[in-house]
Amino acid sequence: MQQLTLIDALIRSQQPDNLKKVIANKLIKQVVENQLDKNDCKNVCQQLTEWILTSDKNYLKESSLEGFNILAQNNKEMFQEICDSTYITDLFTNSKYTSRVSLIGLIVTILVNFRHLPQTNRPKLMLLRDLRSHLVSYLRQHGTVLATSVAVAHLYTTLTETLPETPQEISALCGVIVTLLGSYVVPSKPEQITAFRRDTDKLCSVLPLLWAKSRNQQACLETLNSVYVLISDTGDGDPCMCLSAVIEKVPQASIVQASQTILSQSESEVGEAKLVRALSRLVSWLGMWPSKQLHTFILDIFVRVAKERSTVLKAVAEANLTGIAKKLPIPVFRSQLEPIFFFLLYGHQNSQSMFVKLAGDLPTILSKLQTEGVTARL
Repeated sequence: MQQLTLIDALIRSQQPDNLKKVIANKLIKQVVENQLDKNDCKNVCQQLTEWILTSDKNYLKESSLEGFNILAQNNKEMFQEICDSTYITDLFTNSKYTSRVSLIGLIVTILVNFRHLPQTNRPKLMLLRDLRSHLVSYLRQHGTVLATSVAVAHLYTTLTETLPETPQEISALCGVIVTLLGSYVVPSKPEQITAFRRDTDKLCSVLPLLWAKSRNQQACLETLNSVYVLISDTGDGDPCMCLSAVIEKVPQASIVQASQTILSQSESEVGEAKLVRALSRLVSWLGMWPSKQLHTFILDIFVRVAKERSTVLKAVAEANLTGIAKKLPIPVFRSQLEPIFFFLLYGHQNSQSMFVKLAGDLPTILSKLQTEGVTARL
């Protein structure tokens, strides 16, 4: 145990970090590889936990996590007792544990050391119950930092036993993920956008796992409705376009049912205004965010709207057709914009105001497209 007290002095020393890492690693291993009684084991576990979750020295966090894993492997029964509800609750609620990503790494290490136990093992059952409850709350509270959300998503997708079990918990987690996705801001620097898309897609990848645990597509439809609430909001704020990644994950059968549900909410004047806002946002995203399925979802709604809410489609066309046309010369967006452009164009040939707006920009757009040999349909 004395070896651990030497580490504080080591941190304050003027030695280079690479040497400190070697020494810290050796000191921690000397402790965790020795036989420990229950009290010592608990104290060592607590000290390692604090270093993992509070230290600003990466070498100490890494060495502590490695030592934590060795401690768990060498003291299996005592480790199960240490990781009780009190310990788990403290991990998620203690304000001094500020290293969010490190916390998820610690949780993964704990779970890996419980995986050998049978499903009926009481400590394991209690651990999973506590984790399922705390993880949803933790993601809701700290997920606005994308790195934290990605770490939690990695935990959910790697160790799926941590996913919620009850319909209420599944619905709550789906709602948290949608809310977070809608709150993020796309980076202004082009070199950061690829990483942003990767990270938000990772968070989205949790949703199909949750939908699969729900009966009758209920969780999936609730998720899509949550997306619709955000994108149909007529206030000043704009939800993040990475919400389109949610639609990309939805099975086709649910897409059809969701479009029917969305139309049923647009029977009033307010409902129509919300539908126009939602469809306009989705159309604008097609010119900013590469997608595979979003345009299909939009077209499905357009076909239904054309039959039941023609005034909605006219409003969407007049507000967006010129913007769509200007984006057609961009190759990465063209394939997803073309079907939307032609549907709106041919469906509203009697709209004088729309053609007046379009006429001024069309020659320039056609000239750009002609250089690429893609003007035949126009």
